[in-house]
Amino acid sequence: MSPSVCRFDKRLTLACMLAFLLAGCGGSGKGEVAGKVTYQGKPLVFGSVQFIGSDGQPHVSAINTEGNYSLKDVLVGDNHVLVLSLDPRKVVRHDRQGKPVEEPTIDPKLWFPIPEKYSDLKQSDLTFTVEGGKKNTYDIALK
Repeated sequence: MSPSVCRFDKRLTLACMLAFLLAGCGGSGKGEVAGKVTYQGKPLVFGSVQFIGSDGQPHVSAINTEGNYSLKDVLVGDNHVLVLSLDPRKVVRHDRQGKPVEEPTIDPKLWFPIPEKYSDLKQSDLTFTVEGGKKNTYDIALK
């Protein structure tokens, strides 16, 4: 094998390795994200978090009463992040047959509003870069 062919093979191997690493640790293209959502230092007790990657598809997680959320299969790379927290007294839940469910999900006295900008893709300034092959932590501190 001539030296020029060996150099070409080495460059091709390096290029493939670099592409493999940039694809997100194994090329999975997906990652996990979890964290806590707070507004002015207080945990949100009701709502949802959405991560929207380059494919435009939202990945949604409910926020539990401690303010925690957890998502799997989020697209690796930069994601826009939205937080929605509607008044639980105005949210109507439905069962699998589409019938309204009357049970309260949380004590409405614990809920408080957050600025609407965090639920609007054009106004929210929240972003997070998801890395593949690991559990990402993103605590969202709203102001």
